[in-house]
Parts: sequence; structure tokens; C-alpha cells
Amino acid sequence: VHERVHPFLEHGSVVEYFSTTHRCWMPARLQVEVVRGTLLDPPTIKYGVLLRSGAVGSSTRRNIGLDRIRVPIGEEELVEVFSRSSGSRWLPAMTSRPRSGSSLSVRLLDASADRGSGRCF
Repeated sequence: VHERVHPFLEHGSVVEYFSTTHRCWMPARLQVEVVRGTLLDPPTIKYGVLLRSGAVGSSTRRNIGLDRIRVPIGEEELVEVFSRSSGSRWLPAMTSRPRSGSSLSVRLLDASADRGSGRCF
């Protein structure tokens, strides 16, 4: 008897999908399909994303690997930013939301400070 499988996020969750075509993270809605197992094969989970494509409709990507799906980066989150002008290295930073907009900004932190774990983008 196989154990139950659980998706890492629920169907319809807001996520970001890494597009190899556009080489960036794009907003999307997660699609989750739980495939029942058999006596020989365990159950599996297939992930897809629903992307909005401009003002006209949307498109779906199926069978997406988890390495191309992430929870959106939030406000006051530790991240790392790659900087070619600083010797092609990753620099510690934190996200913030400016008062006059909805986009996140990134503020570089003191490189000598203990930054713990963060997210790269």
C-alpha cells in the first residue's frame, strides 16, 4: 500500500514560474494534478502553471519541474542580487515596497552583516 502524496502548494495558488524563453520569473497560478497510483506504481503529482498573456487570454504550461516554480518574493525578505559591477558576485539585499508603487524594490545590505538564508534572483 502506497502512502498519500501531498502537493507543496494547493491548486490555484499564486506562484512565479521561470520562463526559459523570457529568462525571468513570471506571475502564474499553480495547477496541481494528483495521479493515482497502482499496485506497482506509487501516486505522483504533476504541476503546471496558468500564465496570463497580455490582454488576450492565457496560456498553460504542463509538467513543470519544481525548480521552475516558486512562491512570490515578499516584502522585507532577504535575497541576494548578482552584480557584475561589484566583481560578478552575489550581494546581500532586502526587498521593500516603495510608498508610491506596488513593485518591490531591492536595497543592498552591508556585505559584512550576517544575513542568514535568503533567496537569489
